[in-house]
Amino acid sequence: MHARLIVLFDKDKASNSKEARNYAFNALCKQNFAGEGTRFCHPIADWFVIGGRWSGQLTLARLNQAKLRQFYAYVREKDLSIYEAAKEFARRFPQVKNNPLLRDTYKKDGYEDDAQIVDMVLWKWLKKNCNFEDEDYYKGTACIDLDYDKIIETNVVGQKWAVVVDFHI
Repeated sequence: MHARLIVLFDKDKASNSKEARNYAFNALCKQNFAGEGTRFCHPIADWFVIGGRWSGQLTLARLNQAKLRQFYAYVREKDLSIYEAAKEFARRFPQVKNNPLLRDTYKKDGYEDDAQIVDMVLWKWLKKNCNFEDEDYYKGTACIDLDYDKIIETNVVGQKWAVVVDFHI
């Protein structure tokens, strides 16, 4: 089963998206986030990539959510193939340059928009969609801060990178 994790860390640890994605990947590796485990301990995941099946999620969070819900309803109603859905997405959201529906979900380091500095729009989406309190990483979208135990708005908006991680349990 795949799950989604949003990793936050101080923005001074990376100067661009590629560095941020690499930082998040390496930090998770150093903390034994994924692996096969041993007799007495087991990592949270057995595999992970940056972005993965949730590549583009931070960009989607910035779109008009009512319009996005209409798009998904249309795709279900018409039973569109992934390529038909991608064409429809491009028609409805021409401002999105790298269509999230056509991405390689196994690309280890994800895509440019899989790491973004948290602004107020992204912070509101994170508050609405992420699990900050519960350490059960398999429920919903977990969100962790690599620098602090407690995630609070004054430490996040304009101060943190957010990186999307797809992991397998």
